[in-house]
Amino acid sequence: MDRESGAGGDDGSLKVLAAVYTALLAYGTLYPLWDWRWPAGGAWPLPSWPEQVSRADVVTNLFVYLPFGFLWAGVFHRRSRGAVGLAAVGLLGVALSLGLEFLQAFVPGRVPSLLDVALNGAGSVAGGGVAVLLGPGPGRSRWFAAWRGRWFLPGRAVDVALAVPALWALGQLFPLVPSVDVGSLRAGLRPLYHGLTGAAPFSPGAAAVYALQVAGLGGFVSLLARSAGRIQWVFAGCVAAVLVLKVPVVSRQLSLEAVIGAVAGYCVLLPVARVRYRLRAAAVAGFLVAAVVVDGLRSGPGGAFSPMVWVPFQAHVTNLQGLADVITGAWPWFALGWLGRAGIPARDPAVPAVLGAAGTAAIVLGIEFAQRAIPGRTPDVTDAVVAAAAWVLPWWVVTGGKTETGPPGSCGPGDRLS
Repeated sequence: MDRESGAGGDDGSLKVLAAVYTALLAYGTLYPLWDWRWPAGGAWPLPSWPEQVSRADVVTNLFVYLPFGFLWAGVFHRRSRGAVGLAAVGLLGVALSLGLEFLQAFVPGRVPSLLDVALNGAGSVAGGGVAVLLGPGPGRSRWFAAWRGRWFLPGRAVDVALAVPALWALGQLFPLVPSVDVGSLRAGLRPLYHGLTGAAPFSPGAAAVYALQVAGLGGFVSLLARSAGRIQWVFAGCVAAVLVLKVPVVSRQLSLEAVIGAVAGYCVLLPVARVRYRLRAAAVAGFLVAAVVVDGLRSGPGGAFSPMVWVPFQAHVTNLQGLADVITGAWPWFALGWLGRAGIPARDPAVPAVLGAAGTAAIVLGIEFAQRAIPGRTPDVTDAVVAAAAWVLPWWVVTGGKTETGPPGSCGPGDRLS
């Protein structure tokens, strides 16, 4: 593939991804898509500034437009860069939000808000700024480029894969709103204190999920690193920092299960990081699949049984916990999709990508169906949709990318990504 065709393919993929995410935003903003009514009184109410502001609404409206700005900034980067590109992304976000807010007047129970428009525009600009800092070109952060080049192998495939640890950290710390209020800090430490004092029962299942996730994530990061041995210590420090930061973050808590699971997972990682690339990749895949299965089949809080939710994203696009669940459910399958793209030789990656997505959806749907008989769990078809989409994304985005191989005697990411 020549340079021009490769660039065109990348732009085409970004355009489709940006369009799909834009459609999801419209779906979430205008849900439910039925039983619309003409506004009472016959007048079409204009968006206004709300009398009361909810912190959850502020965070949600800001963060849901970050990917929108990130993706559209990638689409625009060849035509307009820097401040012009960011302004275009911001205006596009404001225009979309304003149009959707006007349409919300027809949705029962929804109130058009100018604050939502402002937050959506700010989120679009912030997402575009991240794309400028991390992407190629003169706007890229020199510090980030130097850090990335020092620790990780070069290439587009590794750039894509680095989204996996970022998504894990985001899922742990979402909504990224800190509070230094004493009451909030106590709430963040309460599960850990109760676990240490025996006031709350220890959950082996939750600890096992953390252990499997940390082992799988650490092994995955080692596949991308210039030195698997050196990156282990950096990874350990990052995991510890994320766990500590959960304490001041609103709605997040640090538990004894998380601490013990993270330590156990790191102990498992130490010998795994020393084996050959192929065996390490297989171990990572096994850890991640096991984490998904164990997490999906363990009991939840409360003892109620719930029916299957068949409307995708019904409970995910309008609240913080739903957004966090989407991120948490996506990153393992994104990593597995990347491993599949790196390890499966195929002239036409569409076939294994589609077959893998179907298999992924079947596995997750099976887990969701089993949850109907597990107390405290709410089976939801959204999890299968998110998992299948996360599996496909690396196949789509990485196609055509090239990466240098790993250390001598190993099979590096670039051996299959060409």
